[in-house]
Amino acid sequence: MNSCWQRNVRCLLRKALQSLPYSPLAVLVPQMDWRFQLWLEAGLYDLGFFPLLPSWFESGCLRGDCSRMRVIEYWTMNYTTIFLDRDGVINRKRDDDYVKHWDEFEFLPGVKEALKILTEKNYRLIVVTNQRGIARGWMTMDDLHEIHARMIGELAQSGAEIIAIYCCPHDKDQCDCRKPQTGMFLQAQRDFPDLAFTESVLIGDSLSDMQAGAALGCRNILIGPPNSNDANYDCATSLLEAVTKYQL
Repeated sequence: MNSCWQRNVRCLLRKALQSLPYSPLAVLVPQMDWRFQLWLEAGLYDLGFFPLLPSWFESGCLRGDCSRMRVIEYWTMNYTTIFLDRDGVINRKRDDDYVKHWDEFEFLPGVKEALKILTEKNYRLIVVTNQRGIARGWMTMDDLHEIHARMIGELAQSGAEIIAIYCCPHDKDQCDCRKPQTGMFLQAQRDFPDLAFTESVLIGDSLSDMQAGAALGCRNILIGPPNSNDANYDCATSLLEAVTKYQL
């Protein structure tokens, strides 16, 4: 299915899913594992069998199956903006250290491909990053600007476009912009007045990212190793997996 057309139809899907009560598959095979059913019905939808989709909603809320409902919401919401943490999502974190210069910056595997996919789907990509190393004197704002300029340039060569970067240079408890505070996000909304947090996804690797996103009403995806999956959040092991797993 054409990716742009798929995104545009999601708002219509949301209304249709709520108006049609059940799916023939749910009736004929009531014990079918919902993950397989979701996969099968997505394929059938691609072939034009639109009426099968309502089973995605069938019994999910009644059973309290939060993980199922989160996957459903990804398919039925029309997200427009993706907020990205930087360290641990775009580039590799340095143990007990900060990325202070460009030669210490290392893209994580699959990041360029993932961001290229999101760019081609016309998402607005915004980086929001805590950079406490500046407050601690380990680096300067000029160092950070150079890192970001080179990061954006290299991503652009790969077909990915970051339209804005917001950073907090402050120490803990010194401002309203350091995540989990929401100051950077609110500044982004001032800069882009059409930005709606309910139509945004936040992808980060820390609980402070998830807390900021939850406070704003964003959809949240937690990046981390396989054994760190948190049942309270949608989880992925990498940015590329998040893009493919949640159909962004």
